[in-house]
Parts: sequence; structure tokens; C-alpha cells
Amino acid sequence: MIANFLSKIKNEAFRLELLPCYDIEKERESFKKFEKGVEVQSDKELLQFCKIISNFAGQGKKIIKVHVIPKRLTNYLRFEIETGYLPQSKAGAEIYLIYSDMYKNLLAENFNPIDFWIFDNKAVIELIYNKEGKFLRERMIKDKGLLELYINLKNNLVKNAIPLNEWLNKNLP
Repeated sequence: MIANFLSKIKNEAFRLELLPCYDIEKERESFKKFEKGVEVQSDKELLQFCKIISNFAGQGKKIIKVHVIPKRLTNYLRFEIETGYLPQSKAGAEIYLIYSDMYKNLLAENFNPIDFWIFDNKAVIELIYNKEGKFLRERMIKDKGLLELYINLKNNLVKNAIPLNEWLNKNLP
């Protein structure tokens, strides 16, 4: 479902990532290498996604991602920033980070979203993961009132989150 929506965006696709760790089978070996200090090469899927991002940027389309992070990064988040976000950012994606306490302050009352994508402010797809961060399924949000809550959250996140490069300059040696 996501690939279909992504291929049809006219202006932007937005992704919110909330988990401190995702259990992605194809990343396991790379993550183990990363933890041992071994340089990790980008896989074909990431390179393909970076090419899509670059093509979109050339057409004036945006891929925007915000990841909610704790004050102290997990090893997985360091891995994701270095091996995923940096190449995506270089390809033209807008990547932001926001601390979890600030994120909680942006939520509307009684609104506790899970990971999601928004496509052109018209479609929301939630991503459902188990407690270990393993992807289970997607769910399309059809309620217009809920769609508005997601769009407002997206707008507030982009306004308040820290651009990746700015965060890196302040937080990494």
C-alpha cells in the first residue's frame, strides 16, 4: 500500500517514526557489524530509495521524516542515523529529530498515534509493529477528523523538530 501511495505523490510524503528500535530482518547483520565498529555499506533497497528521493527532489516533491528520540540515543538509533538518515538526507529528504518530551507536548488531547505515513495531506497509513519493533501490517485511516489530527501533528512536528544536520552538529563530535 505504501509503495503505491509513494509512487503517486504530487507534493510530499511524511513519515513519523516513534520506536527506539525496529526489528528489520534485512538490517540485523548490518546492525551487528555497526555495533562492532565495522563500516556498513548501504544495501540495494536503501540505494533505490535514495534514488527515488533524489528524483522526487528534482521534481519539487518532498520526502519528510521525523523520528522521536530519547535524550540518550540507543545504538539502533545511531545506526539508523548513520546508515539510513544521512544517505537519505544527502539524496534530498528532509530528516528531523525531536525529543520524546517535546513530542508529547505537541499531541492533541486523547491522540496517541503510532508510526505513520501521510501522503499529500490526503491519506494516512498507520504502521503497526509489535513490542520488539517487528512490522506487522499497515492500516489506512479513513476518518476525516482523525486525518486532520495527523496533519496538524505533522505540521507541528516539522515546525518544532530539529533538522538532522543541525542536530548532528550540536550532538556529535
